Amino acid sequence: MTDPKNFSEPIDQALCILHAESMLTPAEVSKKLLDNHGVSLHWRTIVTAFNKSKSLVTRRKKNHKFRYSILAEGRDRINGAAVDPTQISFVDPTKAVQNVVTLHDTLSGMSGRVRVCDPYLDATSIEHLDSCVSDVQYLTHNISDSGRLRQLLTAYKKPGRSIEVRKIGKNVLHDRYVIDKNSMLILGTSLNGFGKKHSFMIRGGQDIRATMLKAFDEHWNKAKPWPPATPPSAQP
Repeated sequence: MTDPKNFSEPIDQALCILHAESMLTPAEVSKKLLDNHGVSLHWRTIVTAFNKSKSLVTRRKKNHKFRYSILAEGRDRINGAAVDPTQISFVDPTKAVQNVVTLHDTLSGMSGRVRVCDPYLDATSIEHLDSCVSDVQYLTHNISDSGRLRQLLTAYKKPGRSIEVRKIGKNVLHDRYVIDKNSMLILGTSLNGFGKKHSFMIRGGQDIRATMLKAFDEHWNKAKPWPPATPPSAQP
């Protein structure tokens, strides 16, 4: 069963319960959310969410009470099986400026801790991330060290935001993605090459976000801070 705590919207949390068990009243959904998952959601809120999402659930009256079941579209929403075409952006190198603006707008709208997984890091990567307004964790392997990169890393740190870079072993990272408090953005190319070749930006579903969040944190805990701490000078 998909964990309702992986979601922030009431409709998604309620759908997780219906995904496991059908023909439930909103009150029963509310009770299972609280008893089994520690999620507090009033039954009236669930009714409102269901009534606004008739393509996701169906209802039937039994014993004078409306009972709800999940529909295929609802299952796809929870499983992340269906990809909404509006959530896929094609990155055309002939429209590089427009694509970069879209990327920066997306990054600026992210909240909470922002986790970036990208095998490559250089000054251009940080220039893109400067549009973020949150704390950033950047997990990488190939670092193009330069004075400009270190200068940008220092400049990124302002009141209310920070950035930390960690380097992990070779051949561990391949995918490029960005995860924030509620969403996941899958990139078809590294940040330092964004807009230079044909690629995509895809909004990931909650299931894949939860999976990759766990993987990121596991790799992060094994990775080493970069730049490494400078050892203290030998005392005379």
